[in-house]
Amino acid sequence: MTIWGIAYPAQETIAEFTGLNRSTISRACKSLQRKGLISWKHQHKDSGKYSSNKYVLHRVADRHTAEEDTSMSQSATNPCGTVQQKHLSKHLKITLNSSSKNKSTKVKKLSDKQEVFAEKLANKYWSRYRHEQYVFDILLADCRAYLLTSQTDDDWEAIGNGLPPPSEL
Repeated sequence: MTIWGIAYPAQETIAEFTGLNRSTISRACKSLQRKGLISWKHQHKDSGKYSSNKYVLHRVADRHTAEEDTSMSQSATNPCGTVQQKHLSKHLKITLNSSSKNKSTKVKKLSDKQEVFAEKLANKYWSRYRHEQYVFDILLADCRAYLLTSQTDDDWEAIGNGLPPPSEL
C-alpha cells in the first residue's frame, strides 16, 4: 500500500499469499464491493494496456452513522462473509446463470405463521447484533431463507452471515 486505504495487489498474488484459489479471491472482492467495503478502478499503462486494479478500502465508520438503517458491514471475520469454504455434498441442478436445469416453476413460499416467526427471529438477531451494523432487512431475508430449509445448524451456517444459529440464541 502506498497510501492508507489504497492497494494495487494482483488477485493472483492475493491467492498465492492466502493459499486460496484465484476464483475465490475474485468472489471475495465482489462480495466486499457489494457490501460497500472496497471499490476498485482498472489501471492502464500509457500504451493503453491493462496494468492493475487500484483497490480502495472503505471504512464503514466513515460512511455510516449508527442511526442509519442502510449501513452495511461484513458479516463474518473473513472477506466472503462465510465461515468456511466447503465442497458440495451433492450435485446441484443449477447452471452458471443460476437457472435450474429442470426449469421447475414451483417456488417455495413461507406460510403466514412462518413469516411472523421470521420477523420475530430477525428482530431477536437485530436486537443482539445491531451494534455490529447488521442490516435488519438482510437479517430478515436470512431468516426467511433459513425457514425454507430443513432448519438445521448447518443450514444456518450455509447462509453465511457469520451469526450463531437460532438454536443458540
